[in-house]
Amino acid sequence: MIVYERTEKETEQVLTVKRVNFSTLEYNYYEIVNGGKINERQGVAELQPIFYFGAEGTFEAEDENIYGMNKYIDNSEKE
Repeated sequence: MIVYERTEKETEQVLTVKRVNFSTLEYNYYEIVNGGKINERQGVAELQPIFYFGAEGTFEAEDENIYGMNKYIDNSEKE
């Protein structure tokens, strides 16, 4: 399990990610403001099926480095 935390002004953002298997992860996100949790979201996300064919999108950073990326589909969210 990996925990990402960020504090900006008076808001702390926390994202916890746990890998279930090679293509699935569980996540939990929330913000802490004035000691209380808000905007809590949790669920399961899976890599898009195209991942298995080796196709991936690209992201070019400001430093001109190019990174491969794959999008997760959040099955916990309602359309």
